[in-house]
Amino acid sequence: MSTPTPAAPPVRTARWVKIVLTLSVALNLLIIGIAAGVAWKFRHGFDTPRLGGPPLARFIRRLPEEKRTPIREVMRERRDAMRPLRRQMQEARRTMIEALRADTFDRAAFEQAATNYIDTLTTLRRQALTYVPQVAEGLSVAERADLADALMRPRRRGRRGGNR
Repeated sequence: MSTPTPAAPPVRTARWVKIVLTLSVALNLLIIGIAAGVAWKFRHGFDTPRLGGPPLARFIRRLPEEKRTPIREVMRERRDAMRPLRRQMQEARRTMIEALRADTFDRAAFEQAATNYIDTLTTLRRQALTYVPQVAEGLSVAERADLADALMRPRRRGRRGGNR
């Protein structure tokens, strides 16, 4: 009869291999998180001007629900109405950038695109301000003061929430 061969002892993974694998997984998660953040920022625009933003959003979140709902409805309506203006502004900005990158600089084309950009931006901001009276009508004196503070707070610029 044949004698059974002894089973090989279980192979133990060295401790340093486990540490390296754990660090590798952590690094991969970090990279995925950064990529997701960049994709989110790209999807939601780098410098689309909006009246509002984080300070206004924080103000709205602090309000009681019965006051938040009508404000959100007004803002949603305005956002949909301003979407074509945002596209027009982005197109003017693209034209301005193309004029700068052209082999020969066409000053007139750049100035026209810059004028279009500024005019559209001004119109967009003017329309954005039209919802403020609707929002303010339903607020108390203290809430209106908080709204004024939120509107005056500048949006963050730079690495987080800034321009490209």
